[in-house]
Amino acid sequence: MKKLDHYLIGPGGLFNEPHYSNFALIERDGSEWNFDNSETLLTDYRPSLGAYYERSGHFFAITIINYLEHPGSKVTVTAPNKNTIETIFDIIERHFEPPTTGTPVQRGWKLYCRNPVSERAKEEDHQPVA
Repeated sequence: MKKLDHYLIGPGGLFNEPHYSNFALIERDGSEWNFDNSETLLTDYRPSLGAYYERSGHFFAITIINYLEHPGSKVTVTAPNKNTIETIFDIIERHFEPPTTGTPVQRGWKLYCRNPVSERAKEEDHQPVA
């Protein structure tokens, strides 16, 4: 996740200019901890917590949710081109580590692609891509 965050906010990154961000960890009892920055979120994250990571700007958005209720994550990326989306998912998949405790669970990524600069969305822009 640190490598993805660096890609997103580092020099030349998609979110290196001011943008909206939202970072939170959720305990099993429903307590929610909100963070001002991703570094603190990543430092405090534990696999027993739910997590919410979101960044959005003019043409780009990324949301990553790690669920408490069931094993798995949901990743949503919005970008003007497929290459940017694939690069983000390549980083995520390259650094994805299965849990070290408990029973390993098969996890899948959902990829949704749309062109935010187009007023008329084409049908294929809304189709899930595996």
